[in-house]
Amino acid sequence: MPSSKPLVLVRTSADPIMEELVHTLAGGEPFEFKGLFAQVYGELKRKKTATGSEEVIRLRCYERLIKLSSAGLVEKKDKVFRALPGIEQATHGHAQMASFRRKAEMTRRAVDFG
Repeated sequence: MPSSKPLVLVRTSADPIMEELVHTLAGGEPFEFKGLFAQVYGELKRKKTATGSEEVIRLRCYERLIKLSSAGLVEKKDKVFRALPGIEQATHGHAQMASFRRKAEMTRRAVDFG
């Protein structure tokens, strides 16, 4: 008999693009996006965590960079991006809060469907 519970897929691991982006920017030097992406993509390929085509990863990287910028963790001046102090701690705390919210949502759904 088929189950009436919906299949819910939740990413529980950290985001490798965000991690590498923060790690690269935390070095302190300013980057234009092209150079920043080349370094991030190179590290993702070296670690074998690059999933998807180069263009898809480029879009994801830019999306996360803009999110960091809008959160006040990265300064964008013209076409140059520079990390602001506290970027590593802030993104780590954000990842923990996002994980907590996902777990709470999964628990709520399990109770609703249980």
